[in-house]
Amino acid sequence: MFSIDPRINFADLFHWLARERYVSLERGSDRFGFIAVKAAMKGCLERCVTLDYSVAEKTLVVEIDGRGQLPFHLLSDGQKVMLALAADIAFKAAQLNPHLGDRVLQDTSGVVMIDELDLHLHPRWQRHVVSDLKSTFPSIQFFATTHSPQVIGETPHDEIILLRRDGSWTQPQQSVGLSTNQVLREIQEAPDMNLAMKQKFETLFRTVESGDFTAARAQIVEIRQTGQDYPELVEATGYMAGVEEAKS
Repeated sequence: MFSIDPRINFADLFHWLARERYVSLERGSDRFGFIAVKAAMKGCLERCVTLDYSVAEKTLVVEIDGRGQLPFHLLSDGQKVMLALAADIAFKAAQLNPHLGDRVLQDTSGVVMIDELDLHLHPRWQRHVVSDLKSTFPSIQFFATTHSPQVIGETPHDEIILLRRDGSWTQPQQSVGLSTNQVLREIQEAPDMNLAMKQKFETLFRTVESGDFTAARAQIVEIRQTGQDYPELVEATGYMAGVEEAKS
């Protein structure tokens, strides 16, 4: 049912959740599809403690660790999108495979395509969104696009396809374990810092290598006036101190 419909309709989702909640009140227990959808939403929502549809509030109410209970409209765009995405997949799985019962999330197979997986997600959340989806829906194969180095850094290298402008593609030799800056430089071939600041550091290290430590220290003072003590400055200062100590 609607397996290739790209839309996620919040109104339809709330209507279904409300109906299932009323059925639960009448039966005294949740039906398996309702259980599956709530479990999927909880598994894909960062720091979610509990969630359920509130008859009194007429909306989904989510308890977030450290923030208490929040109605759906007070959640961030990223939280709303992930809840709706997880609910949509779980709902379709339950509708298509009722015979799987309480194993519907674990055993439903299929293919899901997601455009811009990192959209609206905090960088911290981007670090585990892939594992959240894979652990919640272990039998589903996901194809997702992303420009996020955080998402790439948490995805096994053999599951990454790098698309080139000329239509060709490659795969990285490593991804998991790389820092964000390493992913930017080595996989995405993008600068990992502001270009003007990068040029300052390149000039500094050339000065250090030339042995003109007086000029190098003046450049370090200038860079520190930006208000930040970069690791590169510690490296340059330590190198000069070591050279001077060896000469004394």
